[in-house]
Amino acid sequence: MVGNNDIRVDFIMDFTLKSLRLKPDKWNRMMVSDEQRNYIWNFVDRQLPQELVISQNFSGHLVSHTDWPVPLRSKGVYFVKRESEILPKENFLNYLTCGDIHPNALDHFCAWVEEVVAPVLKNEKNLSKFPRCIADDIKRQVHELSTSVYQIRGHIKGKTLLPFPQGAAKIDEEERKVRESNGEEVDMTLKNNIEGIIIKWAYQIDEVLSKDSAEELNNANEGSYYSKKWRLFLTLLTVHITQHLDPSSHFISLEGSDFQDIVPQLRPLMHAICLVYAHSNHYNSAARIIILMQETCNLLADMGRKYLEPSSIFQVEVEEALIKS
Repeated sequence: MVGNNDIRVDFIMDFTLKSLRLKPDKWNRMMVSDEQRNYIWNFVDRQLPQELVISQNFSGHLVSHTDWPVPLRSKGVYFVKRESEILPKENFLNYLTCGDIHPNALDHFCAWVEEVVAPVLKNEKNLSKFPRCIADDIKRQVHELSTSVYQIRGHIKGKTLLPFPQGAAKIDEEERKVRESNGEEVDMTLKNNIEGIIIKWAYQIDEVLSKDSAEELNNANEGSYYSKKWRLFLTLLTVHITQHLDPSSHFISLEGSDFQDIVPQLRPLMHAICLVYAHSNHYNSAARIIILMQETCNLLADMGRKYLEPSSIFQVEVEEALIKS
């Protein structure tokens, strides 16, 4: 194994292979290249570069970078020296920061906000030295950031995600206090937060229910009176349609499964589609059910494409390609 018995390079190699779940021969192939090998040694033996990023290219081979590559084919790893200095062989972990890079920058940012920024800034110990008004304002700003990130991720995935109100974790406790005090002891801040978020939910849900994903039903604007009546009619119509689309949980389950494990779920999925076609007053027409079937086929085709990775299936190891195909 190419590594020259250097503890720093060995650490980079082990971290990369374990994080990306690769075999050692992938690392050996990268280190055969003089250019790639120089990137590694310059990172540990010189003051610059201060960053090192290792990822897989479209051929499935490991490549190293001294900047942040865009876009990434799959997950990568990064190593950053905390100071622009040579990485010492003794206690080098004290001078190095490393981690994973998600190929989707937005998902990576959302996870960072939800799992790092929000918990740190909401921690009471970290806010204990601030005045109460400043601490409350920080919590409010962090909650608004988390809410915006949560909703944006939902929009990109084509979902309507309803955010929780600030202080939602205390709802059960506050409900108990209200019951015990016969309504005399009420947290007005939490009450206002809940009322505000419900109003926000109403706008979000109304926006979704006012749309028809299959076709444009409103052909003309006939004045504000008919427009409001038509809007109410569409809302009631969509609620009725949604009632018959409850079996869509099969789609959610299928989308969240690995491609090689979806065969047992196909029969329940088709049965659910047949139930929708048989019992829904709005999806029992050929045009509507064809759209639903097209979306199902597109979902399966997209899952198969992501699983097989056509751009690299003929460039990876024969055994790996055979297992996938």
